[in-house]
Amino acid sequence: MCKFEIAGFRTSPSASAPEKRPTFAFHRRICDAAFSVELPSDPLLQYGAVVKSIGGAIYDLIREWTEEWLDGVGARGGPGAEARLKVMVEEVVWGNVIWYGIGGWALRETSGRGMNADFFNAHLVTSALFLLKLILKEESSGSSTPGISFASRLLLQTYLAVSAAWYVRRGCHALPIADFYAATDAQLFAPAGARAGAGWRQAPGAVSGS
Repeated sequence: MCKFEIAGFRTSPSASAPEKRPTFAFHRRICDAAFSVELPSDPLLQYGAVVKSIGGAIYDLIREWTEEWLDGVGARGGPGAEARLKVMVEEVVWGNVIWYGIGGWALRETSGRGMNADFFNAHLVTSALFLLKLILKEESSGSSTPGISFASRLLLQTYLAVSAAWYVRRGCHALPIADFYAATDAQLFAPAGARAGAGWRQAPGAVSGS
């Protein structure tokens, strides 16, 4: 299983729960035609229109997502469920990064820049970091009642629902993940014309760019 180590939090396989990995299926399915919304011209009314039009569908999708993640351990299934919760948080955090990063890269041509750094979608990334402290227990907590509290489960589901609604509100950009990686350089180079000793240093083993 992938490790998720940020600010002292860590996920690892649990002996009492089958290993599962993030698939980001939720973050891709939210761009299906079933979640398309005709937005009003007034920006102040657009988020409300998304919630009114497809809020129920988002709720159903999140409920399905939660059930798939907790299948076999239950919502309050002790250490097994707690291990699953950590990877669920991992998927939400990285999923929001994918929405912002790859979705913004897909719209680069519309902005005339290398990436459309959408202001609202950027907040999906920064706000997701708070989930680590609000939901995940620190390793040193020494809790005698392992498992998932109702409050933690509700917060994660609600946060994901709000994030999804905002992503739809901002256009629900496609996620061309394969194209994104194909367009990513395998090596890091200093910008063309950068002078040696001017703050740039070639990474060990890197091939100089032309």
